[in-house]
Amino acid sequence: MKKGLLCALSFLFFLLPSAVFAANGTFDFGYGEASRGLGGSGSALPQDTIVAALNPAGMVFLGHRWDAGSVFYFPTTGYTGTGGTAGLGVILIANGRQTNTRSLIYLPDFGINWVIDSKSTIGFTFYGLAGFSTEYETNNPANISTVPMPGVFGKPHVLTDLKQVIGALTYARKFGKHIAWGASFLLAGQTLKVEGLGALAALTSSFAQGLPVTNLSDRGTNYSV
Repeated sequence: MKKGLLCALSFLFFLLPSAVFAANGTFDFGYGEASRGLGGSGSALPQDTIVAALNPAGMVFLGHRWDAGSVFYFPTTGYTGTGGTAGLGVILIANGRQTNTRSLIYLPDFGINWVIDSKSTIGFTFYGLAGFSTEYETNNPANISTVPMPGVFGKPHVLTDLKQVIGALTYARKFGKHIAWGASFLLAGQTLKVEGLGALAALTSSFAQGLPVTNLSDRGTNYSV
């Protein structure tokens, strides 16, 4: 009896989803406040017009409405540098405890849906797909190829800032009481800003080939659509 119980518990343990032990990185765990309240689910349970991010067909079950919201993050990320052996081609980050000075990050969302007739709707949804910023400011020295330089990577100010948003124009139509189809035209935008990482150019293959590395850092904000 005891052996059978242990086998059953062991089997259940391996069935547990590994996601419980992981994080989503820069990506949100759900789209819209209703979906987040359900732990990220909602593709089969449309409750607001942000459902187009999960299942465009769900828009036809919402009627005429609009929704707006945002999720706010208060990150406490950082690192502790413990030193090392400096050498040619070796980059040692600044010692000590360094904390991310970006203390607030938010991802907004907005959606609106119009009823065309009893079987179809058209709507527009705007939502943040991902976004995260990391910023360090310190004068503690880093060793760049044995040369001590102030800052995390030899610069007093280090920043990486990534934002991704999507606008979805959605048409949805019922072909049964509980069955529908939907399609979205997606327009995605992304911005990326990187500062203070120029020392990492020495680790690139272009640098090893004697080629100039000019687009790695300190180039302002880059946009793509």
